[in-house]
Amino acid sequence: VIRKKRLGIASKDTSIEGVNGKPLKTLLDYMMELSEDGKYFTDEEVRDEVNTFLLA
Repeated sequence: VIRKKRLGIASKDTSIEGVNGKPLKTLLDYMMELSEDGKYFTDEEVRDEVNTFLLA
Protein backbone atom coordinates (compact mmCIF):
# COMPACT_ATOMS: atom_id res chain seq x y z
CA VAL A 1 0.00 0.00 0.00
CA ILE A 2 2.81 2.40 0.88
CA ARG A 3 4.64 1.77 -2.40
CA LYS A 4 1.42 2.26 -4.39
CA LYS A 5 0.78 5.53 -2.56
CA ARG A 6 4.32 6.76 -3.30
CA LEU A 7 3.82 5.93 -6.99
CA GLY A 8 0.45 7.69 -6.94
CA ILE A 9 2.02 10.82 -5.49
CA ALA A 10 4.68 10.74 -8.18
CA SER A 11 1.92 10.68 -10.81
CA LYS A 12 -0.24 13.16 -8.80
CA ASP A 13 -3.09 10.62 -8.63
CA THR A 14 -3.77 10.48 -4.88
CA SER A 15 -7.00 12.29 -4.17
CA ILE A 16 -10.24 10.66 -3.14
CA GLU A 17 -13.32 12.66 -3.99
CA GLY A 18 -15.30 13.57 -0.92
CA VAL A 19 -18.59 15.29 -0.30
CA ASN A 20 -19.12 18.42 -2.42
CA GLY A 21 -16.38 17.27 -4.82
CA LYS A 22 -13.57 18.35 -2.49
CA PRO A 23 -10.64 15.93 -2.37
CA LEU A 24 -10.12 14.03 0.88
CA LYS A 25 -6.70 13.16 2.24
CA THR A 26 -5.79 10.18 4.34
CA LEU A 27 -3.20 10.00 7.11
CA LEU A 28 -0.95 8.26 4.62
CA ASP A 29 -1.37 11.16 2.15
CA TYR A 30 -0.24 13.64 4.79
CA MET A 31 2.76 11.52 5.74
CA MET A 32 3.79 11.21 2.10
CA GLU A 33 3.51 15.00 1.68
CA LEU A 34 5.83 15.47 4.66
CA SER A 35 8.27 13.12 2.98
CA GLU A 36 8.26 15.31 -0.13
CA ASP A 37 9.20 18.35 1.98
CA GLY A 38 12.60 16.87 2.81
CA LYS A 39 11.62 15.05 6.00
CA TYR A 40 11.66 11.64 4.39
CA PHE A 41 9.96 8.71 6.12
CA THR A 42 11.07 5.20 5.23
CA ASP A 43 8.34 2.65 4.50
CA GLU A 44 8.96 1.12 7.92
CA GLU A 45 8.62 4.49 9.68
CA VAL A 46 5.37 5.20 7.82
CA ARG A 47 4.01 1.79 8.82
CA ASP A 48 5.02 2.36 12.46
CA GLU A 49 3.38 5.80 12.57
CA VAL A 50 0.15 4.51 11.02
CA ASN A 51 0.09 1.61 13.48
CA THR A 52 0.63 4.02 16.39
CA PHE A 53 -2.21 6.23 15.15
CA LEU A 54 -4.58 3.29 14.76
CA LEU A 55 -3.81 1.88 18.20
CA ALA A 56 -3.92 5.21 20.05
